Amino acid sequence: MRNIKIDLSRGLLMVYIIVVIHGVFWLGIIPRPYSTIFLLEMPLIFLVSGYTYGLTSKKYAEINLPYYWKYFRARLSRILLPYFAYAIVCIALVIYMEESNNVLDIVLSWINPLSYGTGNSFSNLNWHLWFIPPFLLVTLLMPICKIDFFTKIPTSYALVLLFLLFLFFNFYYTSYSTYVFYFFWAYIGFKLSIDLKFSIKHLFIIGSSAFLILCLSKIVFDINLDMQTNKFPPNIIFLLFSIIWTSLIMIISKKIPTSLVTHTSNNYIIGLFISYGYSLYLWQGLGYAIARYVKNNYLSDTDLSWLMQLITWGIAIVLTIIFGVLASPIEKIRWRQTSKPSQ
Repeated sequence: MRNIKIDLSRGLLMVYIIVVIHGVFWLGIIPRPYSTIFLLEMPLIFLVSGYTYGLTSKKYAEINLPYYWKYFRARLSRILLPYFAYAIVCIALVIYMEESNNVLDIVLSWINPLSYGTGNSFSNLNWHLWFIPPFLLVTLLMPICKIDFFTKIPTSYALVLLFLLFLFFNFYYTSYSTYVFYFFWAYIGFKLSIDLKFSIKHLFIIGSSAFLILCLSKIVFDINLDMQTNKFPPNIIFLLFSIIWTSLIMIISKKIPTSLVTHTSNNYIIGLFISYGYSLYLWQGLGYAIARYVKNNYLSDTDLSWLMQLITWGIAIVLTIIFGVLASPIEKIRWRQTSKPSQ
């Protein structure tokens, strides 16, 4: 049985990312660094993903090789097949638009989900695809949460261990700190689905403490509060920022009546983001790229710039929904293990 609250959380996060975050950043609606105060979404995405894994894995008492192989194939196809479909379209567009002779370089850079078209793209076709490598790796690592080491030690010890690991990579191997950072949030989500509980009082203390540390760091060390800079790769400043927002949102979520959750989840548009969120996330790159092209070539009236921005925003959202819904059947395709022929 589906968990309505989790489905709605996932859907609203997709709405927030596609409509708000990328509207604000990709269209420049709010200038930096002021716009970066809204960068609260990614820790929540991984927290919800961890929570979902915790719920679905409860029926498995232990993790063994057959279980992991089945999980590995299902998750790999769920994430990569929709990505490959988007990548193929982007490859064709880049080859056509750039009139490049380096076709092989373009194909290889897009087919590899770890490079996601880097160096062979235009407009914002791949700006959002940085998310694919950490999402893929964290998803494949989630069964680690059920091994004896993580299940037997207290949650607080595990979180401290992950925090120290994050600090180590943040200082010495920066390129890997992203994966540890988001696994940290996915683990919290996993434990919330099992036995971890936060009261409103606890959340207030945690969030307030992070806010105080962040303020003191600004006063004493004059830290950079541009969270876009702190996010790539995530550092201790972005961790504090994420703790503040996550604590606040969890407090608010505890106050939302069940009737409102049910009513909102039944909304048709929200339902599209719940059902086809990953496809919409992928195809927003093309939706926004086309909208920006239309704006630059046909909606550049400076006297009505605010109206042109709103029209561009609307075009991007509509195209994202159309492309995402059309591509969504690919999400249901799974790589299946070929059964051995009978003897």
